[in-house]
Amino acid sequence: MPDCPICQQIDKHKNVIYEDDKVFAALNPTGLTAGHIILMPRNHCRIVEEIPDYVMGSMFTIANTLSKILFEALSIKGTNLLWQNGPPAGQIEPHTMLHIIPRSPEDGVSFQWRALQLNEEIFSTVELKLKEQAKNIGIFQEEPPKTIDVEPVQTTAAKMSDTKEKTNDKTTPKVDYKVKHLRRIP
Repeated sequence: MPDCPICQQIDKHKNVIYEDDKVFAALNPTGLTAGHIILMPRNHCRIVEEIPDYVMGSMFTIANTLSKILFEALSIKGTNLLWQNGPPAGQIEPHTMLHIIPRSPEDGVSFQWRALQLNEEIFSTVELKLKEQAKNIGIFQEEPPKTIDVEPVQTTAAKMSDTKEKTNDKTTPKVDYKVKHLRRIP
């Protein structure tokens, strides 16, 4: 999308850590801590629900690997994986992204929240609604098959007609002695 700053960052290959045909990972220029990585789908998706299942699976596999790399390269003590999905959740950019935030005890960042105590009736209502909607979990969107261009295979008769030479109005097959040598029975 031309007016999306994240799509523009992807096109410019700015601050790239990793990329493939599905995802793009870059250092966050306004990161929460040193080494803060943003991982996003290469194709424009505004919110998580627009990401195809096969891309989502790839994103979490890559996020896991990037988290391991942060532990090794920066000697950190932990990571937070944060997804701000929609403006009420703190999403600012119009392109969804997974934040991989390196953590250490002295970084001063806090994701602590005050636990909400729901009464039993509200808790039961929410549980029933979610269970009903969760019945189709496990039915995943498959990646579209990739097309492969294959040249047509010539039959033996077609190969023979391509390799014949004309001599004295007679047609004789051209002999490739290297190939004949390979076909020799020991």
